[in-house]
Amino acid sequence: MKRYLCRAAGCRELLDAPGYCPRHIPPKREDRPAFVNATRPNAHLYNSVAWRQLKRRKLAETPGCSRCGVSRRDGVRLEVHHIRPPRGDETLFFDPDNLTVVCPACHKVITAQEIARRKRRNR
Repeated sequence: MKRYLCRAAGCRELLDAPGYCPRHIPPKREDRPAFVNATRPNAHLYNSVAWRQLKRRKLAETPGCSRCGVSRRDGVRLEVHHIRPPRGDETLFFDPDNLTVVCPACHKVITAQEIARRKRRNR
């Protein structure tokens, strides 16, 4: 009969089936504490119907990345980015003039620059 190592890092317990040994079984989903994202105060708004409609409308009216110009025809999935981070301000979050369409590569660059600026200010 084939034996399997426990999936937990460093554990050498042998099991009859793939998975975790009794010491390393992860807690069930309902036992875990609720995820709270302190760095994104508007995290709950990203799942709202209003956001999805606004995002869909913004993507429909903008043909490509506002930064590099790449479009959906190039096979790139475009994203909607807040120009000024809303930081808890729902009005700013849903303001269509505060949104721009960018490709994932440009979105990463913009976000990294914003984080670096925020870190420099907080020194």
